[in-house]
Amino acid sequence: MAEPHPRQTRARVRRCLAPDPAIGARFVEAHHAAREVLRDHTGAKVGWMVAGRAFVARPGGEEKTRELEYIWEDLYLAGARGDDFVGVQSYSSQWVGLQPVRRPGGCRALPSAPGQHARGDEYPEGMTSPVV
Repeated sequence: MAEPHPRQTRARVRRCLAPDPAIGARFVEAHHAAREVLRDHTGAKVGWMVAGRAFVARPGGEEKTRELEYIWEDLYLAGARGDDFVGVQSYSSQWVGLQPVRRPGGCRALPSAPGQHARGDEYPEGMTSPVV
């Protein structure tokens, strides 16, 4: 298999690093504050869209997968409690594991194969996971 272009490799590494959960908590606080203002002053239904990462645990990556799911998804899904609706979307999957190559943050680059988009992530599991 050919080596990926250096820029593609850097992009994959950057995507795997998780944001600070404290920042996510501030987004949830802001959402709750906006929800209350909207409910107090309008008849609008209130909710938000959560863009899931559809992490797939590979051998040795189960604990890291749970950690990443909380930081990227569950924190925001929990923040939707009390909303009138929540939207969920996911357009790709990302493997998480220790073998064969661990990337910073626990994610690993996928081997080049059909069914991947230009960034190297898979489509199949990512397209169906929010529906389950």
